[in-house]
Amino acid sequence: MDGILDRAHVPLFPPGLRVNKPKIIEVPGGRWDEPLLYSEVIRINLLRRALLHGKAVLTARMEKPKVVVHRKAKKKAEKGVVLAEYLNNSARLNDDRFEIVYGKLTLSSVR
Repeated sequence: MDGILDRAHVPLFPPGLRVNKPKIIEVPGGRWDEPLLYSEVIRINLLRRALLHGKAVLTARMEKPKVVVHRKAKKKAEKGVVLAEYLNNSARLNDDRFEIVYGKLTLSSVR
């Protein structure tokens, strides 16, 4: 994987991260005009009330994301994947809110 971004900002109040126009491509063979992940803005904030109790709880917002997920196809026919199960098994986050605004998700099988 390789990536670029336009700008990153780390605010202290509330603690978090803002990334403008991140692009991630697959290396080798990835193309910048067809990234695996692109978003206008990604914002991630830590909830202050949870920090007071010693927990790290996140809120995240992606604006106009485009995500491409490639999966290798098995030789035998496989059952359809439920999107919620796929996302839950991909990453475990202690999050309060994950918001996607005007997003596009493409799932594809690669043989």
